[in-house]
Amino acid sequence: DALDKLRVTKDTIIVLTSDNGGACMPASRPTSNYTLRASKGFNYEGGIRIPTFITWPGNIKALKSSEPVITMAIYPTPLELTGCKQLPEQTVDGLSLAPLIRGDKKTLNRPFLALLYPDPQGHKSQATQTILKDGWKLIHFIKLNETELYRLDEDVGEKNDLAKADPKRTRELLATLNEWVEETRQKK
Repeated sequence: DALDKLRVTKDTIIVLTSDNGGACMPASRPTSNYTLRASKGFNYEGGIRIPTFITWPGNIKALKSSEPVITMAIYPTPLELTGCKQLPEQTVDGLSLAPLIRGDKKTLNRPFLALLYPDPQGHKSQATQTILKDGWKLIHFIKLNETELYRLDEDVGEKNDLAKADPKRTRELLATLNEWVEETRQKK
């Protein structure tokens, strides 16, 4: 209403999202993550799977996508949508969602999506690094040196750890993840 009152609605890109999933609460609470596992501070789906809404009235059409995105995409997306240039001294870690929003692509065609929580986030969480690739999700608990593997399209609740059943895929994903972590550290 305020944007309409100021007559800037068509000049405003609105993004509604969250930094993490909700807190662990009973299903009757507004932040229940049921049927997802865990909550904020964990790299399980309940801690990282969040809705994201982007609107720009009169400029982009409504669409629904199941493409995983990350909050680092929030900055490059409006830049691309509005034709603004990134400043040379700025670092952009995320990919623009503009191709998805404009309907040019159905996926971002990236090789994988990786996440790093180098420090425990409280309430029994552990330092972890995670990779999502081709429907697979690997979570590596850094200090424990333990790894879990899930097939998200068949097990969104992450109940069936496949790391021991598929050691080859586990090793391959962990190697890719470790390469990404090392490359990320070198860029700093």
